[in-house]
Amino acid sequence: MKLIVLLLLTLMFQEFTAFGQALRPEQMVQSYLNIKDHKIYFETSGSGQSLILIHGGYLDHDIWNNQVTYLNNNGFKTIIFDDLGHGNTRNGREELYGYEIIEQLRTHLKLGKISLVGLSWGAMLSVDYTLKYPQNVDKLVLISPGMNGWN
Repeated sequence: MKLIVLLLLTLMFQEFTAFGQALRPEQMVQSYLNIKDHKIYFETSGSGQSLILIHGGYLDHDIWNNQVTYLNNNGFKTIIFDDLGHGNTRNGREELYGYEIIEQLRTHLKLGKISLVGLSWGAMLSVDYTLKYPQNVDKLVLISPGMNGWN
């Protein structure tokens, strides 16, 4: 519950700046993860409970900058990435699903159970991941979610 309240407060009271204008933690690491023939851009920072924050469509990892700073200062390790077709990620030609990216990040970073925070498209990917790998999910926070599987 504390996690949900922290996220909602940062979303409601953040100062809306241009994408990527918030101060970033000194311990931030930027990298790429090769999955099939794709290069997935991601950043990690902070320490503590692991949170993967997943952006919505037509956005990128920078949408979370204010939340990352706040969460890192309050005992959370954050992982943000650019989904296929967004930001700094380089698309390949092979089929790759969002839930596969999340699992590859979790495995690559040697994380145990993770909490997922998804906005819109990112919420849909979070649900897909949770349905595929429920044993790896501690908490799930969905912000304006879309859903797969509707007929």
